[in-house]
Amino acid sequence: MNEKYFELRKYLLSSTSEERNGKVSEMTEDQINDLYHIYHLTFEKLGDKKYREGDYCEASLNYECEVKLLEMVQLFECLHDPYEEIIQSKWEELQDARLKLLLAEYHKAAVNWETKETPDDFVTEVLKRGFWTCWGNNKDVDVLVTGINPSFTGMQHEPFPAFAGTLEATEWYHFYPSFINCSGSHWNPILKIVANQFRVNQPHEEKAAYLDLFPLRVSSQTDMDKIPVELRANLLRVTQMEIEYLRPRLIVHLNKSSWFYWGIDREHPWMGYGLEKIENYTGKGELYRICGMQNTDSKILPLTKTNLEGTLLLLYKSQTPRGILLPEKELLTEEDIREIFRKYHKP
Repeated sequence: MNEKYFELRKYLLSSTSEERNGKVSEMTEDQINDLYHIYHLTFEKLGDKKYREGDYCEASLNYECEVKLLEMVQLFECLHDPYEEIIQSKWEELQDARLKLLLAEYHKAAVNWETKETPDDFVTEVLKRGFWTCWGNNKDVDVLVTGINPSFTGMQHEPFPAFAGTLEATEWYHFYPSFINCSGSHWNPILKIVANQFRVNQPHEEKAAYLDLFPLRVSSQTDMDKIPVELRANLLRVTQMEIEYLRPRLIVHLNKSSWFYWGIDREHPWMGYGLEKIENYTGKGELYRICGMQNTDSKILPLTKTNLEGTLLLLYKSQTPRGILLPEKELLTEEDIREIFRKYHKP
């Protein structure tokens, strides 16, 4: 690769978002276009090549550069040419890159675990199913809905949706469409909870997102419990960093058996958030406010500060346990979300 590639890569990987934002404000249209047209595809092609080869560390670094470069381009467009169509197209490219980065990070986490442990036949089979997550989650959303893991229907490979941009999905990328475009008996009750966050003009303005704590496709909690603790910890570190990136105002966790991952058990803190109990919300779960990070070395990440300071966390149960819809009086509703924001959100 040429010297300018390595120079730009070093800058993107070492600079802060504030530094990059400042640089964008000083750039001309020709300068930002040069970066976009030359290096966006360079980072993407190199990332794809390394991903196919199984070099997930290099793939991740190139995708990270692509994401940061596209964030700079998108900011420039917003500042200088804020037309919906232009911003939307850049948003789609950014979401493609962010999806690839997240999946590469999950693969890297699994490979790092496999260098220390020998997976049994069950874990090997689960890993072969690939990692699955939603495409198109926006930053700074109002509501992030989380579950425990994507289900496994028995199909080794589900039909592949196309990327929103110019790329096509391939056998080495596994993902769901954007949250609003998911459908079925599992998704429909969840989408009703956040319907208000989707009443916007464009996808890049949507204020709801979905993310499972683990990207592993298994069909039951019993199967999830068979996944070794250290592998779960490696994968959950990636998910936690993604949640920190998304910075939601409210997190709605819909799986009662996995509440403990958020930090409610101080002896086994996992993500280790400091949680201030607000109330038992109308019998529909436990409502907390995140007030920092627990001061313990037992957390899976050594975070001392969090982007989620003040974020509300509603711990509830699945809307469709064992595939059966909850009774109507137990279902979370769009009005519940409005009330939580009205009563407890601090701007």
